[in-house]
Amino acid sequence: MPPFAESMQNRGDLSRVMTHLTRDDRDTDENGQPARDNFLQMLSVREITAIRPHCLHRKQIRDVHKHKFRVCCFTECPLTYIKHMIGYMPGRRIQLESYGFVFKRDFVLQAGAQMVVPVNSYGADKRVREGYDKIFEVALAGKFSGVRWTVLPFLSAMHDNYDFGWEREFRHLGDFKFEYSDLVCAIVPDDDDVEIREKLAKLAIPAVCPEWGMEEMIESFRVQQRRTKRLVAPPKPIVKPVIKVPKPIQRAIR
Repeated sequence: MPPFAESMQNRGDLSRVMTHLTRDDRDTDENGQPARDNFLQMLSVREITAIRPHCLHRKQIRDVHKHKFRVCCFTECPLTYIKHMIGYMPGRRIQLESYGFVFKRDFVLQAGAQMVVPVNSYGADKRVREGYDKIFEVALAGKFSGVRWTVLPFLSAMHDNYDFGWEREFRHLGDFKFEYSDLVCAIVPDDDDVEIREKLAKLAIPAVCPEWGMEEMIESFRVQQRRTKRLVAPPKPIVKPVIKVPKPIQRAIR
């Protein structure tokens, strides 16, 4: 067991998983879809698409360079607290919904995700922000060549009007590909969406609702495991009935 894994033992404030939540992006993208449709599309192609930059200098990035900054976002918030990431948040541009994918923390890190660095601009001391601004100016002049600029996609603002350091965000540069076996579980609303639940069950992917507590999740896993077993179990072989053919009647010989 790696040293950091030992330090996470019996720590309810730490998480062994990372979660990507989807949203309704029809208001910002002409090809946007409801959160549910985005979830099903990602599930189908086994890929979370990096659509846009989310970094400190996102408004200053020219269109020709935006593809270098597009990221997929994750949170390492413990699973039982995911509900606090969903819905309206004052000052946040997007509203995440109860659809998403949960991966092992190790898997996301091995794929290259980096922890987001909130750049503290509270108070009068703006030297750190000015330092990153200078890095951006130099990188822009050099058309973002080399490696010095690669820290920029993982920076986030932190000031009086914008502070989301509590999201415990990680970002992956570019599209994030996965296999179904990489999923710990999926996030879905606690409703009667039979289509999604049966699709997940056939793929042997547990489904959890962000509003559930740990005991509800465990109980649901037990029920889902039995349902999945029924859905994916190989069909029983068809046993054809044995038809007994009567022996030919022997005529009595007189």
